[in-house]
Amino acid sequence: MVFTQKTKPGLRHQKRRTNRFGLFWLEWLGLVILCAFFFVAQYGYRYLNDPKHFSITAVDIKGDWRHIGKGQIQAASVPLLQAGFFGLDIKALQARLQELPWVEKVAVSRVWPGKVIIQLIERKPVARFNEYELLTDKGDLFAPPKSTFPNDLVQLNGPRDKAALLWRTYVGMQKVLMPLSQRITEVELANRGAWKIELDHRITVLLGREDLYLRLSHYVNVAPVLFQNREKQAKRLDLRYPNGMSVVWQENRPQNQG
Repeated sequence: MVFTQKTKPGLRHQKRRTNRFGLFWLEWLGLVILCAFFFVAQYGYRYLNDPKHFSITAVDIKGDWRHIGKGQIQAASVPLLQAGFFGLDIKALQARLQELPWVEKVAVSRVWPGKVIIQLIERKPVARFNEYELLTDKGDLFAPPKSTFPNDLVQLNGPRDKAALLWRTYVGMQKVLMPLSQRITEVELANRGAWKIELDHRITVLLGREDLYLRLSHYVNVAPVLFQNREKQAKRLDLRYPNGMSVVWQENRPQNQG
């Protein structure tokens, strides 16, 4: 047996109007809440990024650096620091500082409530390269102002794509010269592949294109005898001979040494 209940038509329409009215107010309330949320979020964003409310009160520069000027750091960072604690674009500041020629690496961080820490790592040059560049310990070339060039670096001259080879060859030849306690002040690789060095007592040594270390070792073996008379300082040594060398002395008197 099935029981059914009939609803009057008027009552059914009344319930539909009530449901529609309730849904309308729910939608309207949701829209109001959403607008309020966006308003609060926008206001909060503007408030937090307003440097008047959250300004940067201290900048701590860390790192072991000698060639990066404080004025350079300030000129690169101050315009961006004026955006305030929350408005500071850290990536932009890092990129700006990275453009300084002596900067190898930079890291920027914020410390509440108003401090910014800048950590700098300076490039470490090991040699001068040609006229306007320095070579780092990682094999990178960079061109800072010449007034900042260190004075105690070896001079390397040659093609830019041979910079790493020039440095390795210099290190190897310097080891060969250790028994003489002589220091190489300049290394040159010509475009045709010929090598030439200059020693600290201003002697130019021609080495040719091959057997560099063997030829230099031959010079190390004969140097104690060759320079026994210190009044006769050599001006140029030519080690390109298979069984000897040619010596030009300061008074321009050539001699052959077997």
